[in-house]
Amino acid sequence: MTRFATGWYVMYTKSRHEQKVARQLSENNIHNFLPTIKETGTGKNVILIREKPLYPSYIFVYIDTQLTYYNSMNVDGYAWYVRFGNEIATLSSDIIEKIKLITERGRHIEISHSPLPEGQKLLITKGPLCGFGCEVKKHKQKNVIVTVDLLGKVVTAVIARQHLEVV
Repeated sequence: MTRFATGWYVMYTKSRHEQKVARQLSENNIHNFLPTIKETGTGKNVILIREKPLYPSYIFVYIDTQLTYYNSMNVDGYAWYVRFGNEIATLSSDIIEKIKLITERGRHIEISHSPLPEGQKLLITKGPLCGFGCEVKKHKQKNVIVTVDLLGKVVTAVIARQHLEVV
């Protein structure tokens, strides 16, 4: 690590090792965040609800010392830290808080990999997504389906018209 700065770093894990890596990091007292979403599926005559990573193979790790950085690389399932050129990728605490808000309190949220559609730009003024900028996807009678772009994922939510404001 050429230049060290305290903050949130983006760790890439081996495929399907996110939970294992997060557990090991926690056991080693390394603060981490693995955002998950609930996915509904069907089994034989049963509906299954399971949690899956919002960003498969990625975990956000809070690094406060170089020792923490080196210890985090010693967990089973670690692949590498994401880099842009020679610099390790970091995220602001604000982005981490927004992801936590969506994964912990968001309801009627659907995750998509498709890009944001063309439409009017709005600001959400009430509810769990309050303060987020969004774009109109579709109009319903009293609600509007909007999309919010968050780190390459598109969150689709149904918002009451009175909770939206033109930017």
